[in-house]
Amino acid sequence: MTDKLITKLFDKNKKLKDLIIPVNIYRFRKSLKLTRKEFAEPLNVTGPVIANYEYNVTKVPADFLLELSIAYRIPLLFWYCHSKENYKIIKELTNVNEDKIINSFLKDQNPTYN
Repeated sequence: MTDKLITKLFDKNKKLKDLIIPVNIYRFRKSLKLTRKEFAEPLNVTGPVIANYEYNVTKVPADFLLELSIAYRIPLLFWYCHSKENYKIIKELTNVNEDKIINSFLKDQNPTYN
């Protein structure tokens, strides 16, 4: 997929929000200089599955994004951002004490959790 193809996809599908994740997956994979097959290996999927996500043939499931974030140590928020500025704004808006939220959640789920 080239930048021309990305532009073509954006022109064809006017819903920017539908293309942010596929384009971010493609660009991230390319930045790692990995083939789809290589990129897919730690995710236990195949290269064609990655291609379907990149070309927006198949919607990217939320659980796959979580697995992708864990496997490649990328913040989950990254996949939803279309620019550095957008990422910074969203990160600032969500800048909360994550440890406090996680601990509170875990305490509610398991009363013996400290």
